[in-house]
Amino acid sequence: MIVDKMLKKFVAKFNPKTICESFGACTAELLTDSISTSPLCEVCTDGLDEIKKISNDKLAEVIIIHFSEVACRTLPIPFCSGVLPHLLNKQLEKLKTLDVAANCAKLGACTSSTPFDWTHWIL
Repeated sequence: MIVDKMLKKFVAKFNPKTICESFGACTAELLTDSISTSPLCEVCTDGLDEIKKISNDKLAEVIIIHFSEVACRTLPIPFCSGVLPHLLNKQLEKLKTLDVAANCAKLGACTSSTPFDWTHWIL
């Protein structure tokens, strides 16, 4: 009986958009319902668009290999040559599917009703 009352109160307060945002699982549609076209917003979207394009370029993987070789020769870090390229490639894969509008909204560059939460930053 008490559990039923508690569940009814919880269900009444259930708002899918709020819960979705708190877990960082919303699509750009939900996060960017009121995106502005301010200069800062344009710079953000242009910059992230360019990063996304570069990450989808076939040469990006070659650059990662060469960068890793140079960085690992320069930095005396154990297992660098095996770990660094792997980590950079994982980040490159994330950038390939970067949601530009949602991230600019989260950063506050484009106005949105959703405040930025650093715990869900994808980069």
